[in-house]
Amino acid sequence: MFIRSFSCLCLLLFLPFPVLAAGWTGIAVFVGQTENDWLLSDINRQANIDFYGLRIEERTNIDLRVGITAGQFELRLLDALDVTLAEKYTGQFLSLYLRWPSQLSEFIRLHSQVKYQFHLGDKSPVTDNTDNVDITEISWTEASLDLGVSIQIGPVLLRPFINFRSIDGDITSTTQSRIFKQHEVVSQGVIMDFYVEPTAFVRLKAVNGGQQTVLISFAREY
Repeated sequence: MFIRSFSCLCLLLFLPFPVLAAGWTGIAVFVGQTENDWLLSDINRQANIDFYGLRIEERTNIDLRVGITAGQFELRLLDALDVTLAEKYTGQFLSLYLRWPSQLSEFIRLHSQVKYQFHLGDKSPVTDNTDNVDITEISWTEASLDLGVSIQIGPVLLRPFINFRSIDGDITSTTQSRIFKQHEVVSQGVIMDFYVEPTAFVRLKAVNGGQQTVLISFAREY
Protein backbone atom coordinates (compact mmCIF):
# COMPACT_ATOMS: atom_id res chain seq x y z
CA MET A 1 0.00 0.00 0.00
CA PHE A 2 2.81 2.43 0.90
CA ILE A 3 4.72 1.90 -2.38
CA ARG A 4 1.57 1.83 -4.53
CA SER A 5 0.33 5.15 -3.15
CA PHE A 6 3.74 6.77 -3.68
CA SER A 7 3.84 5.48 -7.28
CA CYS A 8 0.53 7.17 -7.97
CA LEU A 9 1.94 10.48 -6.69
CA CYS A 10 4.93 10.13 -9.03
CA LEU A 11 2.58 10.20 -12.01
CA LEU A 12 1.76 13.81 -11.14
CA LEU A 13 5.24 14.84 -12.26
CA PHE A 14 5.16 13.20 -15.68
CA LEU A 15 1.53 13.50 -16.80
CA PRO A 16 0.14 16.85 -18.02
CA PHE A 17 -1.99 18.28 -15.22
CA PRO A 18 -2.52 21.94 -16.23
CA VAL A 19 -5.05 22.54 -13.45
CA LEU A 20 -2.64 21.38 -10.76
CA ALA A 21 0.39 23.18 -12.20
CA ALA A 22 -1.42 26.45 -12.90
CA GLY A 23 -0.30 29.16 -10.50
CA TRP A 24 2.54 27.07 -9.04
CA THR A 25 6.21 27.22 -9.97
CA GLY A 26 7.26 23.86 -8.54
CA ILE A 27 5.92 20.41 -7.70
CA ALA A 28 7.59 17.37 -6.13
CA VAL A 29 6.79 13.94 -4.74
CA PHE A 30 8.91 12.40 -2.00
CA VAL A 31 9.37 9.33 0.17
CA GLY A 32 11.55 8.96 3.23
CA GLN A 33 12.25 7.58 6.67
CA THR A 34 13.24 9.31 9.89
CA GLU A 35 14.23 8.23 13.40
CA ASN A 36 13.91 10.45 16.48
CA ASP A 37 14.22 10.15 20.23
CA TRP A 38 11.07 11.41 21.95
CA LEU A 39 10.55 12.11 25.63
CA LEU A 40 7.15 10.45 26.14
CA SER A 41 5.88 11.16 29.66
CA ASP A 42 9.55 11.74 30.60
CA ILE A 43 10.54 8.32 29.21
CA ASN A 44 12.88 8.12 26.22
CA ARG A 45 11.25 6.35 23.25
CA GLN A 46 12.49 5.84 19.71
CA ALA A 47 10.12 7.04 16.99
CA ASN A 48 10.56 5.48 13.54
CA ILE A 49 8.52 7.17 10.82
CA ASP A 50 8.02 6.16 7.18
CA PHE A 51 6.38 8.86 5.09
CA TYR A 52 5.54 9.98 1.57
CA GLY A 53 3.81 13.00 0.13
CA LEU A 54 3.39 15.80 -2.37
CA ARG A 55 4.87 19.30 -2.28
CA ILE A 56 3.80 22.34 -4.32
CA GLU A 57 5.56 25.68 -4.25
CA GLU A 58 5.09 29.24 -5.52
CA ARG A 59 7.87 31.78 -6.12
CA THR A 60 7.15 35.44 -5.35
CA ASN A 61 8.54 38.52 -7.09
CA ILE A 62 11.28 38.86 -4.44
CA ASP A 63 12.27 35.18 -4.89
CA LEU A 64 10.64 34.12 -1.61
CA ARG A 65 9.26 30.58 -1.96
CA VAL A 66 5.94 29.65 -0.31
CA GLY A 67 5.08 25.97 -0.18
CA ILE A 68 2.58 23.42 1.08
CA THR A 69 3.36 19.77 1.82
CA ALA A 70 0.88 16.97 2.51
CA GLY A 71 1.21 13.23 2.88
CA GLN A 72 0.84 10.02 4.86
CA PHE A 73 2.98 8.52 7.62
CA GLU A 74 3.45 5.26 9.49
CA LEU A 75 4.89 5.61 13.00
CA ARG A 76 6.40 2.98 15.27
CA LEU A 77 7.19 3.90 18.89
CA LEU A 78 9.81 1.57 20.35
CA ASP A 79 11.22 0.96 23.81
CA ALA A 80 14.70 -0.56 23.95
CA LEU A 81 14.05 -2.07 27.39
CA ASP A 82 10.58 -3.51 26.81
CA VAL A 83 9.49 -4.66 23.34
CA THR A 84 5.90 -5.08 24.54
CA LEU A 85 5.62 -1.28 24.67
CA ALA A 86 5.93 -0.98 20.87
CA GLU A 87 3.08 1.03 19.36
CA LYS A 88 2.13 1.58 15.70
CA TYR A 89 0.19 4.53 14.27
CA THR A 90 -0.85 5.67 10.80
CA GLY A 91 -2.01 9.12 9.79
CA GLN A 92 -1.56 12.27 7.72
CA PHE A 93 0.53 15.42 7.87
CA LEU A 94 0.22 18.93 6.46
CA SER A 95 2.82 21.69 6.49
CA LEU A 96 3.40 25.25 5.37
CA TYR A 97 6.90 26.59 4.74
CA LEU A 98 8.76 29.68 3.60
CA ARG A 99 12.22 29.47 2.08
CA TRP A 100 14.47 32.14 0.70
CA PRO A 101 17.57 31.41 -1.41
CA SER A 102 19.87 34.45 -1.52
CA GLN A 103 22.40 34.64 -4.36
CA LEU A 104 25.96 35.36 -3.19
CA SER A 105 27.76 34.63 -6.45
CA GLU A 106 27.14 32.86 -9.72
CA PHE A 107 27.42 29.42 -8.12
CA ILE A 108 26.85 30.00 -4.37
CA ARG A 109 23.61 30.82 -2.52
CA LEU A 110 22.53 31.10 1.10
CA HIS A 111 19.36 29.21 2.04
CA SER A 112 16.94 29.66 4.91
CA GLN A 113 13.65 27.87 5.51
CA VAL A 114 10.98 28.09 8.21
CA LYS A 115 8.39 25.31 8.39
CA TYR A 116 5.36 24.48 10.53
CA GLN A 117 3.93 20.98 10.26
CA PHE A 118 0.94 19.22 11.84
CA HIS A 119 0.49 15.44 12.19
CA LEU A 120 -2.66 13.53 13.09
CA GLY A 121 -3.04 9.76 13.32
CA ASP A 122 -4.35 6.79 15.29
CA LYS A 123 -3.76 3.12 15.86
CA SER A 124 -6.14 0.22 15.35
CA PRO A 125 -9.03 0.30 17.85
CA VAL A 126 -8.80 -2.26 20.67
CA THR A 127 -11.92 -4.04 21.91
CA ASP A 128 -11.95 -5.51 25.42
CA ASN A 129 -14.15 -8.29 26.80
CA THR A 130 -16.98 -5.83 27.46
CA ASP A 131 -17.09 -4.71 23.80
CA ASN A 132 -15.76 -1.29 24.73
CA VAL A 133 -13.63 0.21 21.96
CA ASP A 134 -10.49 2.06 22.99
CA ILE A 135 -9.43 4.47 20.22
CA THR A 136 -5.95 5.93 20.66
CA GLU A 137 -5.04 9.07 18.71
CA ILE A 138 -1.71 10.81 18.25
CA SER A 139 -1.11 14.40 17.18
CA TRP A 140 1.91 16.65 17.17
CA THR A 141 3.17 19.92 15.76
CA GLU A 142 6.65 20.51 14.44
CA ALA A 143 8.38 23.89 14.03
CA SER A 144 11.75 23.94 12.27
CA LEU A 145 14.39 26.28 10.89
CA ASP A 146 17.00 25.33 8.27
CA LEU A 147 20.12 27.40 7.53
CA GLY A 148 22.56 26.39 4.82
CA VAL A 149 24.59 27.25 1.76
CA SER A 150 24.42 25.69 -1.71
CA ILE A 151 27.17 25.21 -4.28
CA GLN A 152 26.46 24.46 -7.95
CA ILE A 153 28.87 21.97 -9.56
CA GLY A 154 27.69 21.24 -13.09
CA PRO A 155 24.34 19.41 -12.92
CA VAL A 156 24.73 18.82 -9.15
CA LEU A 157 23.66 21.25 -6.42
CA LEU A 158 25.12 20.51 -2.96
CA ARG A 159 23.57 22.10 0.13
CA PRO A 160 24.98 21.40 3.61
CA PHE A 161 22.71 22.79 6.33
CA ILE A 162 21.92 22.90 10.03
CA ASN A 163 18.42 22.24 11.34
CA PHE A 164 16.69 23.41 14.53
CA ARG A 165 13.45 21.57 15.30
CA SER A 166 10.92 21.53 18.13
CA ILE A 167 8.18 18.89 18.50
CA ASP A 168 5.20 18.99 20.88
CA GLY A 169 2.45 16.40 20.88
CA ASP A 170 0.23 14.06 22.82
CA ILE A 171 -1.22 10.56 22.68
CA THR A 172 -4.78 10.30 23.98
CA SER A 173 -7.19 7.44 24.58
CA THR A 174 -10.31 6.89 26.63
CA THR A 175 -8.18 5.99 29.67
CA GLN A 176 -5.11 8.25 29.56
CA SER A 177 -3.26 11.12 27.94
CA ARG A 178 0.50 11.29 27.43
CA ILE A 179 2.57 14.19 26.15
CA PHE A 180 5.87 14.04 24.28
CA LYS A 181 8.53 16.32 22.83
CA GLN A 182 11.75 16.10 20.82
CA HIS A 183 14.75 14.97 22.88
CA GLU A 184 17.43 16.79 20.82
CA VAL A 185 16.58 19.88 18.77
CA VAL A 186 19.71 20.33 16.59
CA SER A 187 20.62 18.28 13.51
CA GLN A 188 22.90 18.67 10.52
CA GLY A 189 22.61 17.31 7.02
CA VAL A 190 23.23 17.65 3.32
CA ILE A 191 20.98 17.87 0.27
CA MET A 192 22.10 16.85 -3.22
CA ASP A 193 20.02 17.86 -6.25
CA PHE A 194 20.92 16.14 -9.51
CA TYR A 195 19.39 17.91 -12.52
CA VAL A 196 18.30 15.45 -15.20
CA GLU A 197 16.70 18.32 -17.16
CA PRO A 198 16.97 22.11 -16.86
CA THR A 199 13.67 22.11 -14.91
CA ALA A 200 13.67 18.64 -13.30
CA PHE A 201 15.90 17.10 -10.64
CA VAL A 202 16.23 14.18 -8.25
CA ARG A 203 16.89 15.14 -4.63
CA LEU A 204 18.69 13.06 -2.02
CA LYS A 205 18.64 14.27 1.58
CA ALA A 206 20.47 12.87 4.59
CA VAL A 207 20.23 14.22 8.16
CA ASN A 208 22.02 13.21 11.35
CA GLY A 209 21.94 14.42 14.96
CA GLY A 210 18.66 15.06 16.77
CA GLN A 211 16.98 13.21 13.92
CA GLN A 212 18.25 10.67 11.40
CA THR A 213 16.52 11.09 8.07
CA VAL A 214 16.90 9.72 4.56
CA LEU A 215 14.69 11.18 1.81
CA ILE A 216 14.43 10.98 -1.96
CA SER A 217 12.22 13.25 -4.03
CA PHE A 218 11.49 13.91 -7.69
CA ALA A 219 10.82 17.54 -8.53
CA ARG A 220 9.91 19.66 -11.50
CA GLU A 221 9.92 23.46 -11.81
CA TYR A 222 7.62 25.43 -14.10
